[in-house]
Amino acid sequence: MELRSKGFFAACLYGFVSISITFFNKGVFSIYHFDFAMLMTLAQMILSIVFLLVMRRLKLVDFPNFEWQTAKTILPLSFCFYAMVTTGLAALKVLNVPMFNALRRITTLITLKLELYMLGRTVSLPVEQSVWLQLAGAVVAAMYDWTFDMWGYILVLINCAVTAGYLVWIAKLGHVSNLNSFGQMFYNNVLALPWVLMTAWFNGELSAVSSFPYLWSFKFHVFFIISCSQAFLLNYAIFLCTNVNSALTTSVVGQLKNILTTVVGLFLFGDVVFDTMNLLGLAIGTFASIWYSHIRYQESQRPKKDFVPTVKPDLLLDLKSTVKTI
Repeated sequence: MELRSKGFFAACLYGFVSISITFFNKGVFSIYHFDFAMLMTLAQMILSIVFLLVMRRLKLVDFPNFEWQTAKTILPLSFCFYAMVTTGLAALKVLNVPMFNALRRITTLITLKLELYMLGRTVSLPVEQSVWLQLAGAVVAAMYDWTFDMWGYILVLINCAVTAGYLVWIAKLGHVSNLNSFGQMFYNNVLALPWVLMTAWFNGELSAVSSFPYLWSFKFHVFFIISCSQAFLLNYAIFLCTNVNSALTTSVVGQLKNILTTVVGLFLFGDVVFDTMNLLGLAIGTFASIWYSHIRYQESQRPKKDFVPTVKPDLLLDLKSTVKTI
């Protein structure tokens, strides 16, 4: 009973945080009009590093000290992490949540194609059909998106490509560094920090933020810190849910989260122009995503000789995440 309670708590924690971080991040941009995505990324990375060091000090997590030799090994991976996180937040700033969710599903298709090319991994026909249906749903929704933003679409497509590359690169080279998930998180944030700082300086955010009207607002500070803190908490919740339950449970909770954020996102921020075909496209993408998870579950129950494993994009997407969002 105690184990079931822990599993239920871990699943609920992951579900709550993964929903909360999407809306808090979007709220910073839409409610307070904080147009400084790089500075928000910078704050998330700094807090993640601090939390990791504190939790290691408390012996809640374990990872090795920073070493330049290890850093050189995973530097290219960390640059992908930087590109993934920054483009994800920048895209979320200009796109509404339902379209952001729909377009990000394209990552799954790119991941499968990269796995085939780089790792020689193949998938079953039903899996491929479900992934192409996700793409079809995104295309239909995009064709009738009356809040269309070209820059936002470019950013989210870049994010899909970089995220897919990051996931496959982990599968291909991740074992070289011998780091666990927290060690990888620590190195990624430390190594990406200078890139984010330089980007914030280059695009003028470091100087422009001084004129932000809510800069000294206590309510904004609380909102901003909660939003940035959840980037680390999301990663820890994924780790906890996967270990106490399973990767499958985490994936199912992730799918439920996507459905809920899409539905709530239609109404919460007032940035969605309702159109029947757009809603149909969103529904198709959501159905295809659920179908994909169902097929993966069925395949996971077969004997290993009949099942060719592949990277689980829906789960690892949240590990950046992120969006969604470290």
